[in-house]
Amino acid sequence: MRAVDETIQEVNCRYMLMGATARDILLFHVFGRAAMRATLDVDFAIAVESWEKFAGVVHGILSRPKFQASRIEHRVFFKPSEAQERVPVDIVPFGGVASAENKIFWPGDSHMVMSVAGLDDTIAGAVWVLVDKDLVIPAASLPGLAVLKLFAWADRRANKDATDLYRILKNYADAGNEDRLYGDKLDILEKAEFNVELAGSYLLASDAVELCSEVTLHHLRNLFSLPDTIEDLENQMVDRGFQTEEAMNRTASLLQAFITTLIAIK
Repeated sequence: MRAVDETIQEVNCRYMLMGATARDILLFHVFGRAAMRATLDVDFAIAVESWEKFAGVVHGILSRPKFQASRIEHRVFFKPSEAQERVPVDIVPFGGVASAENKIFWPGDSHMVMSVAGLDDTIAGAVWVLVDKDLVIPAASLPGLAVLKLFAWADRRANKDATDLYRILKNYADAGNEDRLYGDKLDILEKAEFNVELAGSYLLASDAVELCSEVTLHHLRNLFSLPDTIEDLENQMVDRGFQTEEAMNRTASLLQAFITTLIAIK
């Protein structure tokens, strides 16, 4: 991460850590929650005004030791040593290279189109985290990660996005928010009938609304206003072959609290 940070700082671009690595750093290292699964990749978002600027960032990273190129436009590999596996490092551009619909169309012969919805809001609300000795970098906040996961799931309907969102919903109350729920957000705890985990989902939605622009919220409301869409997301959050009915009902309650609050607040 240090090499990526130094390279991006040299070109004076805004960036943030996102994805599962950001989630695990916040939940596990900052707030002491148990890690769900090993994270084998690292994801960054970088605001650039042109594809030339983005290419310069990638070239700068590849010029540093232990980094290798890949065939994917936004990916490089980091190989710590000969004995260790390569770690994929994805660098997602947005800002000036994105369309009005918050999509990026990769130049050249590539037909890849990628959604970058929510990144402008999330980077504005990024939090600073200590990831190594003397290295503090911006990372997407948990509400920001939840918003990005909603857009990612709506775009590709991947189980991973659904389960990652569940991870945030389940742990948000215990991620440094207990004092808020028993303090100035006591009304949310009362609304959840003092179910702290459920109150965390309500609070996550409220914090996500504070983070997002009205354009982003309008987009989310359009995506998740249909009950069938919410049900599809819920089904991908749980493994119905292995979870008890009680666990499935709890998952449904967390998601309903989050989504209905998110799309209801004007």
